[in-house]
Amino acid sequence: MSLINLFIQASDADDDDVKKCPSERLLEQIPESVRGIIDKVIAIRLRPDRTSEAISTSILSSPYPPTIREHDLCNFLGVMDLELKLDSDYVQPFNNLPTVEFGIPTDFRPYVVQWMIHMHQWMGIPTRALHTAVGLMDLCTQLQPIACQDYQTLAMAALIMATLQWKPIFEVDFCKLCEITLNEMAPQQIRTMVASMRSWIGSRANFPIPHQFLDVFIFGLLDFTYDMIKWTRKACNYIFDLGLQDERLCHYSATLRCASVLYLIRYILKRKCDCSDDKQGGGKSCQYRNIPLWPEALVKFTSHHDTAILRRVSGIYLDALMLTQKYGVKFYQRCHSGSPNSVVFNKYMRPEYNYIAMDPKLRNFTHLDRIILASA
Repeated sequence: MSLINLFIQASDADDDDVKKCPSERLLEQIPESVRGIIDKVIAIRLRPDRTSEAISTSILSSPYPPTIREHDLCNFLGVMDLELKLDSDYVQPFNNLPTVEFGIPTDFRPYVVQWMIHMHQWMGIPTRALHTAVGLMDLCTQLQPIACQDYQTLAMAALIMATLQWKPIFEVDFCKLCEITLNEMAPQQIRTMVASMRSWIGSRANFPIPHQFLDVFIFGLLDFTYDMIKWTRKACNYIFDLGLQDERLCHYSATLRCASVLYLIRYILKRKCDCSDDKQGGGKSCQYRNIPLWPEALVKFTSHHDTAILRRVSGIYLDALMLTQKYGVKFYQRCHSGSPNSVVFNKYMRPEYNYIAMDPKLRNFTHLDRIILASA
């Protein structure tokens, strides 16, 4: 596969601000007014033969007609098409090429990813940049032989490349970074690895991540209250992070991973939601106990149907939750401190994440849940 297919192309939109925006941030440039008719926009993407007609209908039926422009909707559709194509292109090397890692133990990657999560917190870089970095690191191991002793340097270079995409004004202090690694790598080693990565995958680190699709897919939760949607976004971010350490997920597209986590969230609420136990519930039956696992609205928003592969990927994320339940939750309950075996659990036990790692809905699983989810 030509590596040029791995890079997102510049938008053809006329808006200069959109053109100047990094490609991986284009979705953030879509006007808020468009979100009010997002369901119609997704329907347009799935029916390209009727785009003009659907756009006209959307504009006429929108409660904000003065602020909705056909240009906005066309631009949104173009961006979504680019994102989806990029997602498809990036996942191909993981499924079409043999892994070319050189002498790297199979259990080494999780330790490197945990180290990257520590670095992401220490460097103060966005979580989305962390996911981009892990994706780039994995991609490089598919495209080039990577010696075991160079794996951590590759991870550091990936963090730098991803961070510069999300925070262009970020200043990289190579000497400080080397001090953090106890001088196990020299500044020139990192610079050389960054240059090598750019020669392998290009200068733009546009690796697709599930978060960017969650921004759109979450509008398909038509049967969720506003508060539950806010909780769902927090829970998804937590589960996305847990999945970083599982190499099996590398073989699935970001759209599928995002849809699978939403599927898992709906399963969790259907089986374990406790909102009827609080004062507002008033003892009434919880509305989420009767929701369908994958309604037609989510099929439309995600383009994914309730299939065996969707449930399989959901099961991988459930495995991550159950592993954290074993090594993170139980350690915290016993010692009242962060677990030495789960850096993600410790991260999401902080107040800025609303301690979501200890949410009862996300930590009380049994093997039966794995069986039910697989056969749902």
